[in-house]
Amino acid sequence: MVPESVRAEAVVVTDTMNRAKQFFSFYLSACLIAVSTLIFVVSESYAAVLPEDRADVMFHSYQGDGLTVNGPALLIRKSFADTVSVRANYYVDNITSASIDVVTTASEYKEFREEFSTGVDYLYESTLFNIGFTKSDENDYNASTFNFGLAQEVFGGLTTVSMGYAHGQDIITMVTDLTFEEEVARDQFTLGVSQVLTKDFIISGSYEAISDQGFLNNPYRGARIDGGNPLTINSAIVPEVYPETRRSHAFSITGKHYLPIQGVVSGSVRYFTDTWGIRAQNFELGYSQYLGSRSWVIDTHVRYYTQGKATFYQDSFATVQRYMARDKELSTFNSYGAGASVSYKFLEDWYFLDKSSVNFSVEFLQFNYDDFTDLRVSKSTYLEPFSFNAVVMQTFLSLWY
Repeated sequence: MVPESVRAEAVVVTDTMNRAKQFFSFYLSACLIAVSTLIFVVSESYAAVLPEDRADVMFHSYQGDGLTVNGPALLIRKSFADTVSVRANYYVDNITSASIDVVTTASEYKEFREEFSTGVDYLYESTLFNIGFTKSDENDYNASTFNFGLAQEVFGGLTTVSMGYAHGQDIITMVTDLTFEEEVARDQFTLGVSQVLTKDFIISGSYEAISDQGFLNNPYRGARIDGGNPLTINSAIVPEVYPETRRSHAFSITGKHYLPIQGVVSGSVRYFTDTWGIRAQNFELGYSQYLGSRSWVIDTHVRYYTQGKATFYQDSFATVQRYMARDKELSTFNSYGAGASVSYKFLEDWYFLDKSSVNFSVEFLQFNYDDFTDLRVSKSTYLEPFSFNAVVMQTFLSLWY
């Protein structure tokens, strides 16, 4: 749910509409990480310390392209003997989908997904170790992930080196075919470096490598066969077929500059590449500002994402091929985002509470696809590129004790 540092990992959600919903759920968690990081980044400490004792309650909502995802989440952290911190998290997605992927080949559906995770952080001198386990369940997709990592401070605490490993094992079934069952194995390696350059400027970089093995496509989605005429209205739909392996690499760099007016300017760039031929870049610029007595924090940000298509993606195929995909998340597209959040801290040193805060954030998104067309438009003379808008909203309460 609500992470405490830039090293926190977003939870990747997978379900019936495997890759589309995975993209949106990851995006929700990633937005929450950015919000909570920027809110408290001005008061960060760079000494090796355990995460603070706290409880967070969140409600998240995503609406776009006929897909609605919402639900609550709860995170509790508790430390012991100044060396061990234990965490537990519960996260729910209530999903209603009538997206273009669904209505093109099927009908609207509703689903429920719940996720449990737990973990332990252990502090030894200037090294912080962590280990965790996450389990996600729904009617046709079950995922389990084990992860561990460490962060080590060097050069008097001005440099922090972190690394991590996660292994996931997913089981895919179908509600329309009780005999269908496939597996996916995922391995993720991360390496990061954070450097304090001056008292006002911090820069960090990271590298991520992911290996996916198994059934990597959506069993419900189909590719379109048009016989060489993309404008035909008599196209056939056949099941998608993906390669059974995928290797991905991502590089990112982030900078934060602290201003004397109690504000923070931040910027980040991320580059992604994989063995499926996808090349993607993400750019983000943000600004956070304390107001008044530092009880209020305003955060704003803009982001831009652009991506090239996978080598086996096409909007339609003339004939059946070995690998075929018509997943719009594998196509050529770009997206724009702009968002803002407001946070208010209150009840400091009140009974058993050290402090508390409430936060509300909203982000508006636009997605534009270059080579994915809207088949719902009944026209045989041309095909319209697909686009849609989305809104992401989150509100959460944090209690430190």
